[in-house]
Amino acid sequence: MEEANHVMYVYLPLRFLTAAFGPSGPHLSFVSRDLYIASSFPHLPSTLLHELSSSPNQIDSLLPPPLLPFSLPCKLNASFIFSLFQTIHMGFIPNNKDNEVPTEPRKEEKKEAVEEEEFVDRSVSNLIVRITELYVGICDLPCLQPSPQTNSLFTDLVAACIPPYPSLSLSSLSTTTLAMRKHLISLCSAAESHLERHYSALLLPLALSSSSLLPHLTLFPYFSNYLSLSLLESSLLLSHLPHPPSHLAFLGSGPLPLSSIVLASRHFTSSFFDNYDLDPKATAMAASLVSADRILSSRMEFITADAGAIGESLHRYGVVFLAALVGFNREEKAAVVEHLARHMAPEAMLVVRSAHGARMFLYPVVEPEDLKGFEVLSVYHPDDEVINSVIIARKPAAVQAGGGAATSLAGSCKCCERKAMFNGHGGAIMADDLKLEELPSGF
Repeated sequence: MEEANHVMYVYLPLRFLTAAFGPSGPHLSFVSRDLYIASSFPHLPSTLLHELSSSPNQIDSLLPPPLLPFSLPCKLNASFIFSLFQTIHMGFIPNNKDNEVPTEPRKEEKKEAVEEEEFVDRSVSNLIVRITELYVGICDLPCLQPSPQTNSLFTDLVAACIPPYPSLSLSSLSTTTLAMRKHLISLCSAAESHLERHYSALLLPLALSSSSLLPHLTLFPYFSNYLSLSLLESSLLLSHLPHPPSHLAFLGSGPLPLSSIVLASRHFTSSFFDNYDLDPKATAMAASLVSADRILSSRMEFITADAGAIGESLHRYGVVFLAALVGFNREEKAAVVEHLARHMAPEAMLVVRSAHGARMFLYPVVEPEDLKGFEVLSVYHPDDEVINSVIIARKPAAVQAGGGAATSLAGSCKCCERKAMFNGHGGAIMADDLKLEELPSGF
């Protein structure tokens, strides 16, 4: 037998084997703790591969006990071993006590619950396998600029993340899967930036030739998603406001500021928008594009600035939008939110884009309790093609500018799971009622 390039110790519950491969398992031989899987994974990205050359104790902290060791014959198909590694080691590890090998038959009254739980475990494990396959494909791309292969991989990734997975949360993921997710979000961000730059450059000559930008926006492949998201955000906002805001800020507008364009042209038609982005090239592209539309450009400004460095000017906005990719992790988001809590005007509204369920592999997750210094009013998790969750929060009147962040008042939040959205007046808005009105001519 040839010596393998990588030696890995893998431990998993027996229930995972029987659930995935049937009662007989994939011809696994259960052995002593010190035996191992030995195989070569030449195509596995180094960021995902744990080389454990000395002791299985190195991996014990990643998986909950009690677990059984198993070994696989090295002659097994390499793709099968890779899939098994993805499913078990990379996958969803439920935080429950059912990982142990049962010593007696389960009680009859628990049978349905057990079957349902095992189905959920399998579906989430399959999701992790699929996302990992797509992640490997994305890592192998020569670049992230738009191309048929790049577009196909990211389209498949989005499609995989849309179905609901109620049991999926950050706390349910293994350490390795969390590391993959972190890298995947950065790849999604870079690919999204390339896509927006591509279409911003494509739309500019069309807008210049017609002195209007709006008729051409349907060329962007995800434009309908922006229509739906903007309708959702504006409806939630207006349920908490006595009148539309006169001045709004969008932090993280990018080279193709579709959110601001749709909000300004369809929902807040008399409001002024200040768009901020850290990248001066993105700001310049967005400004050039919107300037081609003489009507829209009269109400939109573009400013290069770090969201965490905008100071007194924040005080003049009645509403501030925080883009999903401003802050890649919880700490960065918290720092931005804390800064906004200090500088925004009392009673100003904050709209935060987040992610829920499998969509957290595309965008960072923001929880209501993360919005310290704000009163959380509404949370909405879409279950359709709209990817981002939406959180509506308000800076309390008692918190003065520069006075520091107060405790988040998440207890008053109207949590909006699936289709129901609750406004601040005790009424309910159903998402099915938020139909996109007939598009005006050319839009």
